[in-house]
Amino acid sequence: MAQYTITIPADFPYADAIGRTVTGDKRMVPVQGKPVLCLVVSKDQMGLAQDGSIRIDNKPWLIAEIARQDAEAEDKFCAALAGIRTLEREINAHRANASRSARAFDRMMSDEGNDGCHRGYSYDAQAGEAHIDGLRAKFPRAALYLAAQDTIYAAHWADNLDKSAAAKKAQEILLAGGSIDDAIFARDAWKSNLKNVD
Repeated sequence: MAQYTITIPADFPYADAIGRTVTGDKRMVPVQGKPVLCLVVSKDQMGLAQDGSIRIDNKPWLIAEIARQDAEAEDKFCAALAGIRTLEREINAHRANASRSARAFDRMMSDEGNDGCHRGYSYDAQAGEAHIDGLRAKFPRAALYLAAQDTIYAAHWADNLDKSAAAKKAQEILLAGGSIDDAIFARDAWKSNLKNVD
């Protein structure tokens, strides 16, 4: 979850919080019975009796500051992982096209009136995978980061916390500018916890 650091301005309604530099995250918070996007900051930072929710939608200065910090974070992310957005976009398109093609094939097979020559949508998944492999070779850091992300999702569903933690560590190494070899070593570290079962 992204964290944002801001300085509370002079027109803030709680005097004890004015001038403080605080860090919080964006969350939907109920305001007068409606969910509103707010920056939620812990009470110890705000000098308040409870966690503070700073409404975002009615504060142009806060909208602009969050946008600036988001852009800065995105630039840093992309600098550490060359090609990450290109590879991510192409992988998503490949998966969507392959899924659409499979659904079209299923519809054709279940249609007794279809002669088999009119499939509808067809996608060359093999060529698509070759294209993705080429991008993975061109952008190895991005490829390893996204592979680690897939591992985190899969390990979560399999309740494999060691594997998930190792994949997250690999991502942290890549984001910090560490080597691919170090990231791979960290990613595979969970295997040392496996025990042989006869």
